[in-house]
Amino acid sequence: MSKYRIEIQPSKLVKGLQIALTGILILSVWSWQPDVMRQQVWLQLFISLILLVFVIYHLKQSSLSAIVSVDTDGHWLWLDRQTTANIQSSSKISQFVLWVYLQEADGKRHWLWIFKDAVKYEDFRRLSRIILQMQKHPVEH
Repeated sequence: MSKYRIEIQPSKLVKGLQIALTGILILSVWSWQPDVMRQQVWLQLFISLILLVFVIYHLKQSSLSAIVSVDTDGHWLWLDRQTTANIQSSSKISQFVLWVYLQEADGKRHWLWIFKDAVKYEDFRRLSRIILQMQKHPVEH
């Protein structure tokens, strides 16, 4: 059983998508037909501000890094907070993102999206192989 240390960094792709979608939403707010209602400009400013606060909050949340230790049996250890979980067979793989389904010892379950640019190429492939192994031969944890 081999163990691997994996550093998960914030994905630049996700940040770019969040900024682009927020920009589209703000543009759609400002494309309303003018003077449809009283105080429309203030309402547009208020909605734009809420959208900006929302995206800034999420950009800060997604800027958190993590270091994990994963072994070939699917045991997952968050090294920064010393909590463990197990990769479940319902995890999914695509060319650009891994949907890692984790279950902690106390039964809590989490979906973790790991984009290809958030980890090293070798780590993305390594996690993909571990997920494929979990799908073919689920381990009872």
